[in-house]
Amino acid sequence: MYLIVEFVNEGQTGPVAKSWYMDGFSWWPPYKDQSRLLKSVKKAEVPHPDKGWKKHSVRILYESALSSSFQSGARAEQEWCNKPSDVQAVDRTVLEALREMDLKITYLTSLVESFVGGRRILPPQQVQDEEEINIFPLNSMETLEDLEKRLLNNGLKQRMTNTLSLSGGHTMKKTIWRIASKVFTPNLAKSLNWCGRGDKRGLKQTACGQLIITAAVKNPALPAPTDAEAEKCLKDFLRLAPARR
Repeated sequence: MYLIVEFVNEGQTGPVAKSWYMDGFSWWPPYKDQSRLLKSVKKAEVPHPDKGWKKHSVRILYESALSSSFQSGARAEQEWCNKPSDVQAVDRTVLEALREMDLKITYLTSLVESFVGGRRILPPQQVQDEEEINIFPLNSMETLEDLEKRLLNNGLKQRMTNTLSLSGGHTMKKTIWRIASKVFTPNLAKSLNWCGRGDKRGLKQTACGQLIITAAVKNPALPAPTDAEAEKCLKDFLRLAPARR
């Protein structure tokens, strides 16, 4: 049995063995090798503080009543329906992403498959300032230019990348659509394109454009994403922006 938890104030979610959780805190292993990390979750390895295990404040998003092995689609659908009905918007996004990956397998198995393409689980990150979280969506050229200046800070850029990479989506198109919709308001998106043709602002040479692409490629649900695929989908998002309301 396992839990999907949000690491409070750290901008990350991930799977943990249910036995690791107690009273709002969960252990997290020190393993760098992802197969070793997943194996420890599946086997509910006993935490060893003397070997680098650390406790983190967490909030439960989803609880599995089943083991993390293969299961039938009907059984997985039944488990999915047991999720809390009062989850917040960000939690619903996480849960939706899990369901989209594949209802025939559990969340952990989906992660194992995604690692074939060299994906990885991000460890809990440092606390993000409210200012960093609330900067999106951008609603004007002025806010876009302000973000460009902010992204000169590599630490801030990395934290924003990690946060946006959690937007979900089981295809590159859905991933880009979700991230870009968080970054831009519809009206601002209509004023942008990739190359800057006409009277529109181009994103090709901007840090913001690269931020979106890098975040999309880091989505752990995608088995083998590439920058080129992400760029193509972002071009399409901008091209179709005028048709959206």
